[in-house]
Amino acid sequence: MIKTKFDSYCLNGFAEGCKYCVKGEKLVLFMTGKCKRDCWYCSLSKKRKNEKSILANEKKCKTIKEVIQEVKDSQATSVGITGGDPLLCLNKTIKLNKTGRRGVVKVGNKFRASIGINNKQKHLGYFKNIEDADKVYQKEYEKQF
Repeated sequence: MIKTKFDSYCLNGFAEGCKYCVKGEKLVLFMTGKCKRDCWYCSLSKKRKNEKSILANEKKCKTIKEVIQEVKDSQATSVGITGGDPLLCLNKTIKLNKTGRRGVVKVGNKFRASIGINNKQKHLGYFKNIEDADKVYQKEYEKQF
């Protein structure tokens, strides 16, 4: 395990999602530092443990509008939800997930489907409607898991 210059640790190199963050292509949405577990592999730093603020690319956001503005300003192509346990602030997490579908995000006027497998992001395609993107994601999820 090595300490990175990003105030975190990694084992066996960066995950694909992390590479997008470093390039500035992915918005990192820190939902909460609250977590009831103490997992040995957790990347949550001690300074973020029990943090209650929402951070979008390290910018403190008080409203959903501020988060959306940061997505636009950073020209992010995807969003990764991180932190402690986002399910401990379920209402806040649901409000920020605009599609309501796992693995599907809206990009412009299309929907992009992707899935994380073995710490790598697999792009499944762009679709005209959310239903098609969701079907492709669900099929790939059943195949992989």
